[in-house]
Amino acid sequence: MKIKEETDAYVEERSAILAESLARLRTEAGLSVAELSWKSGVSASTIRRIEKGDANLRVTTLFDIATALGVNTGRLVSTKEEWGEHMSEKS
Repeated sequence: MKIKEETDAYVEERSAILAESLARLRTEAGLSVAELSWKSGVSASTIRRIEKGDANLRVTTLFDIATALGVNTGRLVSTKEEWGEHMSEKS
């Protein structure tokens, strides 16, 4: 049971990170929810649910949103600090 609890906690943490990252990146791109919906082909209600940390989404949905924002999917599921560390490791 411990593995399931750890997995659930990890998924919850990443969902919260995704919610924050999506809202931040969408705002930085100057896009409304409706505009991101149009660009990505993902419904506005799904984008709102993701930004609330409420959505259980498919990888293809994540990819569509990242593509519309012009970012790597990793940016959506990583904190700013994690992404910065990842980029400095590549340098």
